[in-house]
Amino acid sequence: MAKAFARSTRMSMFAATAGLALAVPFLPGAAHATSGDPTNPAGTGTPAAQMPPTPTQQSLIRRDARLAKAEQRPGVRQLRMQLGTQGVLDLDPATGTARQVAKLDGYLTPPSDADPADIVRDYLRAHPDVFGVPAAQVDALSVRRQYTDVAGIRHLFFVQSTDGVPVFGNGVKANISPDGRLISVLGSPVRNLPTAGLVPARVSGAQAKRTAVRDIAGAQADGTEGSGTVKQVVYPTSGGTARRAWQTVTSPEGHGMWLHVVDAATGRVLYRQNLSSDLKAAGTTDTAPAPGKSPVSSPAVPRAPTRCSSGTTHPAPRPAASSTPAT
Repeated sequence: MAKAFARSTRMSMFAATAGLALAVPFLPGAAHATSGDPTNPAGTGTPAAQMPPTPTQQSLIRRDARLAKAEQRPGVRQLRMQLGTQGVLDLDPATGTARQVAKLDGYLTPPSDADPADIVRDYLRAHPDVFGVPAAQVDALSVRRQYTDVAGIRHLFFVQSTDGVPVFGNGVKANISPDGRLISVLGSPVRNLPTAGLVPARVSGAQAKRTAVRDIAGAQADGTEGSGTVKQVVYPTSGGTARRAWQTVTSPEGHGMWLHVVDAATGRVLYRQNLSSDLKAAGTTDTAPAPGKSPVSSPAVPRAPTRCSSGTTHPAPRPAASSTPAT
């Protein structure tokens, strides 16, 4: 009876913490990236927000190939055996790294008095094939946020970086029990991220912000008015390179709130995301779309993996508890 109760408690803790971690990701809302020339809508005057992404057959084939290759890594196969039949090892087809690692009937590590961040880093170092983060980069992970919930479970959020610039949209999330046991690791970190060598920015933050506004509102939009934020981020590609970029949050008049990633070297839009979509679920409505177009927050726009102009795919962020972008 006691064993059954303990197992039920562990499963409840896992479900709660896994659900919480998935519900507090790096970015909220429906998202998609651009294909072809991302800045073309500004030239035509057609709001890019009305064009839902369409995954190509080639992009899906590439994703399947990356996932198959990742599954064959010795470290991945070994960890699956160690976790057993009640283990969870979910690989992200876009990054080839672990999206979730946990055990339904136990914990990933024994009790420990060590610092929670050190417990997580030790586990990442022990499984480089699974998480794709070399030992030196594990040491460089920075804790963006951590807190303890009412059950005493510690939640930690780690950020990857290149040249000191944080990576956009990927990282590591971990949950630690009150007695120092690792419950789960989530997040799809970027595999073998370059540690240096970003191309210097040739586009200013103000220019990136103006590009983001015109990407949504059209070429005639001013792009200089209204509030908004802008900061540098790293946008990784599947080829093992990383682009210096600008992350902007803007509110083009009449179009809600949008998050963009704009290439800091070329000014091309790499990614766009409607941050207002969560508000639609609360009972608000969209402005009627133009004939033949779908509302930007309509279910017709899928939560598909994102795709940049070079064909790189990255996981689309999952729904979040709030509409505040990551910092």
